[in-house]
Amino acid sequence: MVSEFLTEINGRLHLKQADIEKHPYIPEKARYFLKPGINQEGYWTAEHLLEQIECKAISIFEALYPDCIAVFAFDNSSNHAAFSKDALVAS
Repeated sequence: MVSEFLTEINGRLHLKQADIEKHPYIPEKARYFLKPGINQEGYWTAEHLLEQIECKAISIFEALYPDCIAVFAFDNSSNHAAFSKDALVAS
């Protein structure tokens, strides 16, 4: 399973070589690979998505576009039903 972030301007969210040299502690790519299955790495969860956003996508975006504010949009995902563990959900 692959999860990727796309930008309208540059396509896949990643650092180019010059950006990597300027920001050596930021991940090069926002892409996340997961071997799905019970006997593999499990299944894609909201926690995976949050880790990908917090540890990869935001820092890469801020390095590439320092004067901009990111807007992340998600669609067609089981994460639509995900809530924080302490969320108050009315059923």
